Amino acid sequence: MKKKELLAPAGDFECLKYAIHAGADAVYIGGKKFGARAYAKNFSDEELIEALKYAHLYGVLVYVTINTLIHESEIERVLEYVKFLYLNGVDAVIMTDIGLIKRVHEHFPLLEIHASTQLNTHNIAQVKFLKELGVKRVILARELSLSEIESVQGILDTEVFIHGALCISYSGQCLFSSRVMDRSGNRGECAGLCRLPYQLYLNEERIELEGDYPLSTRELNTAPQFLEIMKSSIYSFKIEGRMKSPAYVGYITSIYRKLIDQFENGEEVHLSSDDLKNMEILYSRGFTQGHMFQQKGLSLMNIKTSNHQGIYLGDIVDIDPKYIKIKLIEDLKQEDGIRFIEEEKGMFVNFLYDRNKKLINKAFKGDFVFVDNKINLKEKGSVYKTVSKELEDSLKELPMKKILIDIDVKVNLIDGFMLEVSDGINQVLVNKKIVSRSIQMPITEENVKKQLKKLGNTPFILNNISLLVEDDVFVNIREINEIRREAVEKLIYLREHNFRATPLNEHVSANELKANKQDLELSVGIIREEQLHALKEFNIKEIFVQDEDIYNKYKEQYPNLYLRINRISKQVRKFDQPLMIGNQGTLFENLSLVLYGDHSLNVTNHLSIDYYLNLGLKKVMLSSELKLQEIDEITSYYKEVPAIMIYLYGRLPIMVMNHCLIRDIKKCDSCGNNKLYLEDRYKKQYPLVMNKKEHITYMYDNRILNLMENTEEYLKMGISNFFIDFFDESEDEVKSVLTDFLLKSVKMNV
Repeated sequence: MKKKELLAPAGDFECLKYAIHAGADAVYIGGKKFGARAYAKNFSDEELIEALKYAHLYGVLVYVTINTLIHESEIERVLEYVKFLYLNGVDAVIMTDIGLIKRVHEHFPLLEIHASTQLNTHNIAQVKFLKELGVKRVILARELSLSEIESVQGILDTEVFIHGALCISYSGQCLFSSRVMDRSGNRGECAGLCRLPYQLYLNEERIELEGDYPLSTRELNTAPQFLEIMKSSIYSFKIEGRMKSPAYVGYITSIYRKLIDQFENGEEVHLSSDDLKNMEILYSRGFTQGHMFQQKGLSLMNIKTSNHQGIYLGDIVDIDPKYIKIKLIEDLKQEDGIRFIEEEKGMFVNFLYDRNKKLINKAFKGDFVFVDNKINLKEKGSVYKTVSKELEDSLKELPMKKILIDIDVKVNLIDGFMLEVSDGINQVLVNKKIVSRSIQMPITEENVKKQLKKLGNTPFILNNISLLVEDDVFVNIREINEIRREAVEKLIYLREHNFRATPLNEHVSANELKANKQDLELSVGIIREEQLHALKEFNIKEIFVQDEDIYNKYKEQYPNLYLRINRISKQVRKFDQPLMIGNQGTLFENLSLVLYGDHSLNVTNHLSIDYYLNLGLKKVMLSSELKLQEIDEITSYYKEVPAIMIYLYGRLPIMVMNHCLIRDIKKCDSCGNNKLYLEDRYKKQYPLVMNKKEHITYMYDNRILNLMENTEEYLKMGISNFFIDFFDESEDEVKSVLTDFLLKSVKMNV
């Protein structure tokens, strides 16, 4: 059984150091481009080289994120970037873009590729698909339970998140930030709109919740149940946090290092109450064990607040314009940070007073204290400690990881001074003719050992030393020290410079696609029977419906009616009729059928188009996030544009959640035909649709995406396949939309 891997985040070089010295086996970092944390500090190319050297010196692996969707204009730059990483010894790249994964595997067959969580891999067929693509490890969707994770073992190495922030939506399936702020989460620019307040409505009536943040998840913390995780087949345990501080990264890494070591040493796997408390103080929106341990409702969500909460400190017993009086249930120090829950206000304790209003620097559990009311607080209530000055000061002292080395020394007149140093993988030999016959003071084994043990500020510490020193010989102490320094420098160089000498496969032939010019074809998605009936008088090429009952009822009457498979399918089925597919697992299990790719496949470049069409898909829908110019760049690649489809009109699902908002308020009978929606601060309404079979909630955009005005431009690009997606439109509204499209088409002489 392979040793488990602890994988820590590093948003900058300081975080990298803290992660390494706190016990990470591997770190994941991002460059300045193509990473899903665009607003982290990240690493320049020069910093990446230094990061690789530093991590490899300490035997730590480095994975670099290229986990965004890649636009056509970026392909060559990305491939050059991967080449740079490959030649500088990166241990793996974390990738999302399907077409790019295929091309990188062809160009760099020895480079390990990890499939990002942005691919929302949630079924065993997806894992098989990724293996065929050349992926070596899959980072599974956060929505899987431990038993579901176990069911996909044995195909690829698996990596799961064990600590940190959770997304409420399946990763890679969230368009919320993109549609509202024009900042794509699939491009690393998420605006965090799920952390804002919303009101829940049922049939125009507001439902009172316990808080205003129904989309805000708690922080994942699996430490209390980590024994179960250690017993699983999961290979890599991942900590989220490339936006977090060095102190956070170091401390959380050290906590899980402790738990892993306890298990591997046969000790009881547990944490002290102080450890758990410190984790809360460093960052917590309230903790959850997440989907892995099937946490639901308010065990998963903190709908009261989306802010860091820390630990419960005490209660306000009195307030006046100058002072706030608090009874403590935890210790409080000057310069600690505190938050007043009722008014959602926070501050640092610059001055702390005892019950007699005398200045003090520390108070203890059970004490009454006063703090300055510099925030004009008016309401009594609970107080939480969000910053511990004492904890932060203790975490500034970076513990230094040491590497065990073995030393073998032979000293004699014939061979001279021979020093061999080994770290178990690398060996360094230094041989100097510096030995002479002793006249008065022969060197002793103890003298030699004393000098060689002086490893001081180097990354090394002596494990074993073997000495064979000839009698009556002399070696200058200064020269022994120089030999030691030379050997150490050579060993450092070997550990740092883990470069690949294997030539690259830079002559990959492009896939040949046969692209035939087609007449304009319109495909339509529906969800209700009346919408289907509205299509009779129109020339629709393909009709797609998600409801299998509607499909089974009307498939004989409408020969061009096909199933549209949900993008989330934990149990993948085999079918016997044409399908529109939204996840790679359904695709993989049904390759013998006529298949159409949905927009949820996130296709943004010709590499992905070619890959899917070569697999046999009849049409591939482009990502709805692509702008007109970006689509033009794709079509410009082709002499004749293949069967790509444009999402022309529809109300997009902008979040897909393994969570039911209604369950939280115990109104499970509220689904069905009732109108459910969230309303934001600007009175924008976002419809909610619950899929009871899959226990999935779809949140839809507050407005319809309508790109019909671009139809002429698309036609000029050579695109002839269009998709119109109906949501809650009535039969008359469906007819109106289709008539509008056809009129525009006629005017363009199509």
